[in-house]
Amino acid sequence: MTVWRILIVTLLLLSTVGRSSAQIDLDEIETATGRTMIEQMKKAAGECKSDFIAALDAKLFGALMARKVIARSPEVYIFNTAKINAFAVPSGKIVVTAALLATLRSSDEYAAVMLHELGHVVLGHNRKNMIVEAARSLLFGSDAIKLPVMLARLKYSRTQEEEADEFAAKAMLKLGIAPASLANALLRISTTASLNAKSDLFSTHPLTNDRVKVLNGYRRETKVAGPAIVFPAWRGIDLTCKPL
Repeated sequence: MTVWRILIVTLLLLSTVGRSSAQIDLDEIETATGRTMIEQMKKAAGECKSDFIAALDAKLFGALMARKVIARSPEVYIFNTAKINAFAVPSGKIVVTAALLATLRSSDEYAAVMLHELGHVVLGHNRKNMIVEAARSLLFGSDAIKLPVMLARLKYSRTQEEEADEFAAKAMLKLGIAPASLANALLRISTTASLNAKSDLFSTHPLTNDRVKVLNGYRRETKVAGPAIVFPAWRGIDLTCKPL
């Protein structure tokens, strides 16, 4: 039995027992998986740094912790790729691409996208999807299965997208941000992607008109809480990227 087959079997067995000792093992597997994904992305695309984004993240996550929405700040990675994308990897790390930053037009749009990804983290969607994909791989009996292949097939369901949208909308209301900012960001990314065919976002995050309508509905039905968090004004992003 290969190493990955053993990992898959272990993952499945742990998912069926109590959360005491099994929870620790699942955490370890998820942490190792997330670390592997980040290392692979570092090899495939130059990692970028931005003082502006770092300051924005600090204010966003600090406000969320102050309001007890999250217990700690996630790690955020920026990679220098032309693909427009943002996603959460197992263990709670969040990845955004330089192309996505170039597409967004406000700090509120950026915060909305980050809150959506944070929703996937808080709601445990990656862990659930890992278990499902592991079961599928085991049932089909592929000894050749590799972790990158398994992870590449992980996609969020429409229900999971709606749950992450709801998490983001409720968090935005607590911060004084209009939930329509997420709808605006999704539509902007969708339009840009259709023009240049350089987006991976909707391969893993299916966009539906219903999602946009629901997000826009918050603007009509719910008053934004105050006082609002004031983010620094969006501007040219000061990215410094490492060459491959």
